[in-house]
Amino acid sequence: MSALNPSATTQVLDEEGWLCTGDIGWIAPSHSIGRSRNCGGVLVLEGRGKDTIVLVTGENVEPSELEESAIRSSLIQQIVVIGQDQRRLGALIVPNKEEILEAAKKRSILDADASELSKEKMITLLHEEVRTW
Repeated sequence: MSALNPSATTQVLDEEGWLCTGDIGWIAPSHSIGRSRNCGGVLVLEGRGKDTIVLVTGENVEPSELEESAIRSSLIQQIVVIGQDQRRLGALIVPNKEEILEAAKKRSILDADASELSKEKMITLLHEEVRTW
């Protein structure tokens, strides 16, 4: 494996060459059944080994605080805040589609009798919601 920063690469690889992300998870056995009825081999993430995300500015961010704040929103069903890169944070969000539809109707973004919202409009509503944290 070639790297731009061999020293940093050495710090995140274990003795067998596996990348240590700090995440805690497991691989589902081949007999597991999920939504697709065959989820064997799927990586299931359960948490983090350590929570603090350190940005390039030296700022320490506790993702759990942001996640707890965000999950109070009825528009968000699940969220995981991640260190997207060392300059900024990212978030993986599972939206509460029913609540987003209702919010879109209340804001007249969607007709009252409509049953679907475009992905772009859903993302716009979530961005507006996230800005309130």
